[in-house]
Amino acid sequence: MKSIAVTGALGSFGRRLVLHCAKDHSIERVVAYSRNEFMMWVHQNLFRSLLSSRDFEKIHWFVGDVRDQDRMMKAFWHCDVVVFAAALKRVDSSCNNPTELIETNILGLSKGLEAAMVSGVKKFIFISSDKAAHPENFYGGSKYLGEELVRAFNSFSQPRGMECLSTRWGNVLGSRGSVYWIWRKAFLRNEPVQLTSPWMTRFHIDFALAIETVRAAIYQGRAGDLIIPCLESYRLMDFLRAMESVYQMDASIDEVGKRLGGEKLHEELFTFSEVLQSTELKYGLLTFLRMNPQKTKTDSENSRASHTSEGYSMTPEELEEMIKKFESNEREDPRIRAIDELI
Repeated sequence: MKSIAVTGALGSFGRRLVLHCAKDHSIERVVAYSRNEFMMWVHQNLFRSLLSSRDFEKIHWFVGDVRDQDRMMKAFWHCDVVVFAAALKRVDSSCNNPTELIETNILGLSKGLEAAMVSGVKKFIFISSDKAAHPENFYGGSKYLGEELVRAFNSFSQPRGMECLSTRWGNVLGSRGSVYWIWRKAFLRNEPVQLTSPWMTRFHIDFALAIETVRAAIYQGRAGDLIIPCLESYRLMDFLRAMESVYQMDASIDEVGKRLGGEKLHEELFTFSEVLQSTELKYGLLTFLRMNPQKTKTDSENSRASHTSEGYSMTPEELEEMIKKFESNEREDPRIRAIDELI
């Protein structure tokens, strides 16, 4: 891979992927595609200070919307890989703005696939979500449809030399709008902490593993694959207790219930039918699950019903260490995290 384009390039994951690729000596060109002109200027100034001039010059900054197929064609032209991370993601907002989700998450993805195919792209990777497994809200439904759209598009793209596949993971610690930042601000302001339910559980992934998942998809993924990292899960109440320990404060809890729009008590990383299609994928020291409808097993070969976050395994002590590690990450400039905190 010598060139890569990233949509949603200024999001929490997108900016880290762009930065990672710019530092990769095997990559010669990185296209950062986003519709936010002001934040692109912020990132240009930040990345100029974080990268050598040679690595910074690899990045080509494109202001553009995924709803604009012609603009994406110009941005993707002769890129080897496209990572499609752009999406509207707020569960509560999506229930009141479903047509906007359709325009970006479904039609925008469709236009991205078309633009990539005619631009000579070799591999198209869609970033999905665990909310796509048995979706209960509009956002999860859009991600499920996105996965199916990407899989089916191979019938057009493969004869033209482009493989399409998806990756799926859970909540990323410290991403924009995540509970970590919301609760951290409440602690620092000595305000009550809003909690949906003490029994709610979620899967955990950090940015490093998310990037490695994409790399596994790039270098070992095949057309139609759905690649899922093996993740641990935690209870939100335990995460709150861990933050109390880190900040040495006792939180006043305001239990607000599930958000408008349809929010699960427990997430699922994959479903029963997907398990029957799974094989292991090794990438370096990491193990992923590769789901592919063409690799269906019999029930006797794998009898797991599904993988839900309900069987959470992370303890408050482990979560405390995880939070401390995130906050003291010496490998990441604190200004990268500061952008997520400010927004």
